[in-house]
Formats: sequence, structure tokens, C-alpha cells
Amino acid sequence: METIHLRRAQDHPMRTSADYSLMHRPQDGSTAEGSSAFYPPALKPPRVQEKLKMGHKECDVLIVGSGPIGCGFARTLLDPAISRLVPEQGPEELKKLKVVIVDIGQHLSNVPGENVKNAYYYQRNVNNFTPIVQGTMQPISIAPNSTPLPYPTDPTVFEVKGANYVINNINPDQDESVNMPAAATTYAIGGMGTHWTCCVPRMAEGVERPPDDMGIPCQEWDELYEKAESMFLKSDTIFDSSLRQKVLLETLENHRSGCVKMPIAGQLNKHDKEQIVWSGADTVLGKLVDMESARRINEKFDLEILDQHRCTRLVVNYSDDGKNGDVVSATVRNLREKKDINIRAKYYVVACNPILTPQLLYNSGIRPEALGRYLMDQPMTFCQILLSKKIVRKIEKEAVDAELIPSDPERRKDPVPIPISDLPPALILKVNESRHWHAQIHKDTFSYGMVPQSIDPRLVIDLRWFGPMEAERHNRVYFDGRSDSKDLMGMPQPTFDITLSDKDKEHLSRMMKDMTDVAHILGGFLPGAEPRFMPMGTSLHFQGTTRYGPQNDGTSVVDPNSKVWGISNLFLGGNGLIPTPMACNPTLTSLGLAVKAARQILRQHYGKVRTPTPEEEGLGVIEP
Repeated sequence: METIHLRRAQDHPMRTSADYSLMHRPQDGSTAEGSSAFYPPALKPPRVQEKLKMGHKECDVLIVGSGPIGCGFARTLLDPAISRLVPEQGPEELKKLKVVIVDIGQHLSNVPGENVKNAYYYQRNVNNFTPIVQGTMQPISIAPNSTPLPYPTDPTVFEVKGANYVINNINPDQDESVNMPAAATTYAIGGMGTHWTCCVPRMAEGVERPPDDMGIPCQEWDELYEKAESMFLKSDTIFDSSLRQKVLLETLENHRSGCVKMPIAGQLNKHDKEQIVWSGADTVLGKLVDMESARRINEKFDLEILDQHRCTRLVVNYSDDGKNGDVVSATVRNLREKKDINIRAKYYVVACNPILTPQLLYNSGIRPEALGRYLMDQPMTFCQILLSKKIVRKIEKEAVDAELIPSDPERRKDPVPIPISDLPPALILKVNESRHWHAQIHKDTFSYGMVPQSIDPRLVIDLRWFGPMEAERHNRVYFDGRSDSKDLMGMPQPTFDITLSDKDKEHLSRMMKDMTDVAHILGGFLPGAEPRFMPMGTSLHFQGTTRYGPQNDGTSVVDPNSKVWGISNLFLGGNGLIPTPMACNPTLTSLGLAVKAARQILRQHYGKVRTPTPEEEGLGVIEP
């Protein structure tokens, strides 16, 4: 039988009511189904002298996480064109709203959160961007001895007994058979938005999109998607000039239904149509960022971004029965100065990612039954192909007709009849009732799939197929392993326990066949990049760990407005909120959910709100 212990302020003279904590521990010490198991004792309050040294900061809204979703919260709170809400007094009140964003990562660009792939060097050869992606990806949980040395070491050298988990996130509690070995996170201002693909499809209605009875009706989803697409500067026409895209699209339309141009978050460089301005967190912020001044926020708004600041704990003041509460402060560590800051806000938003968001809640003693559970990955298949002679000849004809290359091969200096300036293709196969997977046919860079130097990258196409995974309670990430280990940043080490269902495996098998069929239509396999099933976690599209639901019945963490059940002023953001299986890129969906959540914060904060007039929407900072 499970007991619930309430640590109350009067039991601890040094505690305030904000130090209440709930511990769920089975009396027999075993793991209780539906709980996070082995909950540690309540976090001890800092000593009095440490409290005196702690810095203080106040704001209206504290946002933890500076990726596109965290920045989406900030933009919606301050921009009436997105929120479609203004205080009763008028939109000028929004400029008084003080918003602070904290992130454990550092700036990678002059403009906060810019997609690093926008650099001219990487635009010229995207293959060179692969090591950059690899360098920014921090593995989340590595099973011990998962990468053993090829042969024994010199017997005279010092050997570490056990796992060196402090440095490399090697996790002594991780069972390799239920791990997501490729799962990784990025510590940077802008998060994954600093190097993402920028593919922004909508969930397929009737297949992926959550049903209306989960709390968000279809019509509202459409409106949220429209706002999210406007914030990302979504476009379907960026690659229209691509000869390769034209030929591949025509070819696949004859063999596959649902082959369309990839919806891209980005736009062509207005100064050079051969370059793309990929969207990032900075795009979502819009003109809240002063583009003329490096790393500065538009002075019209009270928005502050603190880099290299780690939020370690949210302090909750619970009611006497422990069922409801309010976050009263956040403990934030300035990593450069080794100084703690106590930030007090009226509202708190945690938008890290589907792993680090539940990690922070766990460390704060906020542990709903569903926290970390219903974990879903998007199992992947992958290969690279070299275009067939037949397709290259069609591209050559298009290039000659457009007078982009000489018609006489003898006059060409380039042996590849594809113009250097030709943009790569970007196509998808949409999810539908007969095909539950999402397919990307393009040329981009990831932490894998680097093209050998001996191969001209214009001839290479990436095929990436993403499948859905059933939402099952037993699939989870948890933070209470027996070793009590910490991750690279000193927070509780995440441990995965995830397996594919029979239905998942059947989808994956069919998905592989579909990908190889498409590959044979377009060309032949690049040696070394033949079709393969990718390790779990490769997609980086994790979902479900902080899922939303229509009622507080132990199967969800937040309500449809992204507010944590039982805590009045704590909202979550990110892919973890998505409750149903999906195969397409989840970022657009998560941004839509952030817009909805930020609107709820505005309603709670101002009490009386109204729809802005067209004139009130044009504050001079809201257009992209």
C-alpha cells in the first residue's frame, strides 16, 4: 500500500510553506505502478547563510528554455497579432509585461537563437555542417559498456572501475535493451532550433491529430497551426527553382500518392536566391529581437534572455491537503559565476524538451503519476541514394532548356550536368490512412549520413522515414535510479525504459519496404549508406512525457491549456505534451500548443481581455 507524506512548514522551523513536498514511497520499498518509484526525501532547504547570499530577481513570467517553443511563449505574451488578446485597458499594457527566459546553454550566434546553418560556409556545402551538429548533441543516457574498447588496455594504466557517468552521461542504471541510445539534447540559446531541419508539417487529421474529446477541437487546431506557421515563416515554395526537386516530384507523383513539397520554416535570402534563411528561435521571436544590435532585445519590450543559467528547482506552496499549489519561486544557477538566483514570477513556463522538462519537475518534487510515462519515439529507417542516369538526364535537359548549362557537353567544365547553384530537393510523403509514416526526400545534414568526399553531393539524396509509436504507460523516462547519479549538468540522470509494441514493429517493417521501393525508383544505394533501421532516439522527436489530457485522471500531466494539474501558475511546453502517436515532425504542433497556453496566461493575468482592433495589432513589432 502506498503512503503519502506531507512535509509541512510547522514541522521544520527553517522551512516556509513553499518547501512543502510530496513523497510517494511504497512501504515495502518496491516500485508502485503509476508512480515514479523510489521518491527521494524532500529536498533540504538551503542554509540561512546561503539564502542571504542568493541573488533575487522578479518578473511576471519566467520561461525555462530558449528554443522555438519557449520563445513562442514569449512572442505570444507580448504580441497581440499572435495571441489575438489584449488587456481591457489596451495593448500598451503588454509592454509592461516583464518576461525572463533562462537557458542552460550559451549563445551560438550574434542574434539570439539563430539557426547556425544560415552561415554562408554551410550553405555552400551542407555536408560541412554535419560535424557541427555532432558537436552540439549531448547524449542523454549511455548504457555502461555499450561501446567497449576494441582490445584491452595496457595493464599498467589507471582504469576506472564502473561507469564514468559524471562526464559522459554513462548511466549505470541504464539497461541497453530498453534504451534510446541515440537520444540527445542540445544546450544552446535556441535549443534544437539552432540546427534543425525546419520541416513543419501539420498532423494528419483523422490519423495523428488528437480527437476533439481530448480537449482541443479540430477548428481550434487549424487556427493554432496558422499562427504557428506565421511565426515560423512557413513556406512551400522555397525550393521551386530546384531542377532536382521538379524532376523528383514528377517522377514520384507517378508512383506514390501524397508526394508534395516539404513545408519549410524559412525563406529565400532576399539578397541571394541561392541561399536560404532557415528559421530558428530568433524567427519565432520576430521583432522582439533587435536585428540591428547583436544579442539585444527590442527596447520596446521588457524581455530578458539569460544564457548559461540552469534552473534547478521550482518551489511550490501546497495547500494543506497537498492537492493544489502555486509555484512561488525558482532557483536558478548562474553557471559562469557559480551564483544562485531566486527568481519570483507570477507565472512559470518550463519548455526544455520531453526529457529535461520532466527532469526539472521531478527535481522540484512535482511528480504527477503520468510524469515521464507514455514516452514515444519516432522509429526511423534511413538510406542515401545516388540518382539514376535516367533522372540525371532529365535534370540535364531542364538545365539546358533554362540555359543554366551549355547544351554541348564538350563546352562544360563541370562533369555533373546539374548547376552548382541548383537548390537541393525537399519533398515529403504525407501521412494518410493507408500510410501512417512520414517520409522525407531531401538533402540535409544530421549527426549521421555524411557524404564521402569522393562523391559529388549533388547526386546524393537522403531518404528518411519516420514511424509512429503507440502511447503506452510502461514506456517511460525516470530519474530515480538506484545509483542516484547525476547528468553532465548536475541534474538527476534520465534513464529510459522503452520497447516497441508488435504494432510498432509491423509499421516499421512496412515502412522499410516502402522506403526501399522509393529508393529503387530514384536510383541506387550509396555504398555505406544502404537501408538501415536507425537506433532508437535518432529522430529526436520524443513525445508524451508531459502529455495533455481532458481530465486529471492520472494519464496526463497538463490540461489542454498546458497548465500542470493542481498547480495554478505552472505551464509546460514542448513535444512532450503531444498525447497521441504521430510520425511527422512535431515542432509546429508544439508551437501551436504554446500559443494556446500563452493565451491562457494572459487571461489569468489580466482577468479581462478582448480581441484587438486591426490598429491595435499593428504595434510596429509584430510583423515577421
